[in-house]
Amino acid sequence: MIINYNKFADNFSNFKNYFFFLIYGPNYGKSEQLVGRLKKFLQHEENIDSSITVSDESLVKNKNYLNEKFYSEDLFAQKKIIYCSLQNPDILPKLLDFKKIRNKNKTIVIIKASELDKKSKIRKLFESDDKFCTIPCYEDTELEKKSVIQYYLDIEKIRLKDEILNFIVKIPMVDRNSLIQETEKIILFYKKENNISIEQIKEIINYQTSKKIDDLIYIILSGKLTFTERIHDNLLKNGVSNIQILNSMSRHFFKLLLYKEKLKIESGSENAIKHIKPPIFFKNKEKFINQAKIWSKIRICNVIERIHLLEKRIKTEPQNVDLQIKFMMFSIAKTSKALFEIT
Repeated sequence: MIINYNKFADNFSNFKNYFFFLIYGPNYGKSEQLVGRLKKFLQHEENIDSSITVSDESLVKNKNYLNEKFYSEDLFAQKKIIYCSLQNPDILPKLLDFKKIRNKNKTIVIIKASELDKKSKIRKLFESDDKFCTIPCYEDTELEKKSVIQYYLDIEKIRLKDEILNFIVKIPMVDRNSLIQETEKIILFYKKENNISIEQIKEIINYQTSKKIDDLIYIILSGKLTFTERIHDNLLKNGVSNIQILNSMSRHFFKLLLYKEKLKIESGSENAIKHIKPPIFFKNKEKFINQAKIWSKIRICNVIERIHLLEKRIKTEPQNVDLQIKFMMFSIAKTSKALFEIT
């Protein structure tokens, strides 16, 4: 079953009778912190000392490692935690019969994953079974961002003006780790200068970088083949990683998918686009709506799957990364160009 992040994170005690947790999403820092807090809670409340990590490396050495650890009996019949962090969590149903073990109550299984497609086997399994908890971790809301920033500011006894805080929380940062890193930069600057302005904030954090990645995505989806490679090269020179670009592209296509779904139940594009979080920049609204018109749901899902597969391939086989990314960008741009021409 699917559980709202805040409902879960605010009161672990309500879920003490559950033993299987899938924590996933593009917000790596958020999911990482949630896993850490959950493990601490279980170790303290349930007096669990035994914690086993299942990684890709452990499964390469022994493909039965997970199965063996799950069924191994504790000498004192105490509970244990098995924590799975894998590149491809969809292999887990092949390694462990979840339907068979769903009523077991001596082992707690926590699975952490990055963004999972709706077709993902492990996601479908956990969402469809009321014995399993699925907690998606998406971009922090403005309120959550403010809370994270304020936590670190309070430690340093720093007080920022509300207008500066409000500006920071509106900057798209999907990963909480990025938000923490940018907050640390702001703290260092403030401690040196004893003051800070919005213009200085723009220089310190990756505001311009996020905007440039967005610009690249809109150029690709506008079908402008000639500008794509040049902007991509400039982003790489400025320290932007290909994984960041892929993540941003994936999020953009997920937004298109959500918009198309909302358009079915809302009266008009303006009402449908209000559901997109973080919101579409007003200058890009018309472009975004036009993209949604020409890109079918099937095409969008295919691109999301291709991006996901490419990201996994890059992490395991980093050779010729730039070439692979460029090929995908040109392919998407070429498709967009053709779709615009026939409409």
